[in-house]
Amino acid sequence: MTEAHTSRAHAKLAPSAAHRWMECPGSIKLSEGIPNTSSVFAAEGTAAHELAAHCLETGDDPATFLDMWIDIHVKPGQPKFVDLDEPPEEDMRFFPITEEMTDAVGMYVDHVKSLATAEGEVLVEAEQRLDMTPLHSSIFGTGDATVLDIEAKHLHVVDLKYGKAVAVDDDDNPQLLLYAAGAARRHHNHLLERLTVHIVQPRGQHPKGPIRSFDLDLIDLFEFEDRITTGALRTEEAAEKYDSMPRDDWNREYLKAGDWCRFCPAFGFCPAARQDALGPAMYEED
Repeated sequence: MTEAHTSRAHAKLAPSAAHRWMECPGSIKLSEGIPNTSSVFAAEGTAAHELAAHCLETGDDPATFLDMWIDIHVKPGQPKFVDLDEPPEEDMRFFPITEEMTDAVGMYVDHVKSLATAEGEVLVEAEQRLDMTPLHSSIFGTGDATVLDIEAKHLHVVDLKYGKAVAVDDDDNPQLLLYAAGAARRHHNHLLERLTVHIVQPRGQHPKGPIRSFDLDLIDLFEFEDRITTGALRTEEAAEKYDSMPRDDWNREYLKAGDWCRFCPAFGFCPAARQDALGPAMYEED
């Protein structure tokens, strides 16, 4: 049984934010206490992931559910897919299953299935918890799909990106590398000789296309794990020194602005982000 997208526990050091907290370790402390609110785009992505997981688990064609609605907060024993005459009043719970969604999810499901066509034993798992706690106790997450070709000793890690605003790169992506590390540990009882990571982003505009794959050297993965552990320990250090260091010193030591600020909960009041925004203006001529 897969783990529902909406029932996932949220890690303090979430893989999806790894790029941010590795570059800006103080962002974790600065974001403390800020409610984890979801945008309509994130909730729609959750709906697409729920449909994808269901189709991988049951073998159903996503198009089967076209024009139905998906309940992303479904209660146990209640139907996940429903027919509705009009949009319900409850905000960000029910989402229409459009042709765009079924096409996108269909591309993802077909790609996962294409990786599982080996003649020998193949293990396919969707929405499964991946063990990253050996790297740090605050890091854990759930992978969208993994495909293990046991005879070929080849593990595939597949990540569905439903968003279209930001085209996600595959090379040296901390979130994907963390999923790869967790998947490799989940299958530690199998000999692995090859590890391939896949991004399926049907609606994103990327020069490499909607499906992007790259092989990951296992030695490089071990080196990445060291970087992750170091970054996680820096977030601990930032939290421990927050009240003992002069605030300006702490800001300079543990806060760093960059493209990783985009989804940071503390962006609105972060002194590093504010300084980064003001920096060019300070040098403009009248």
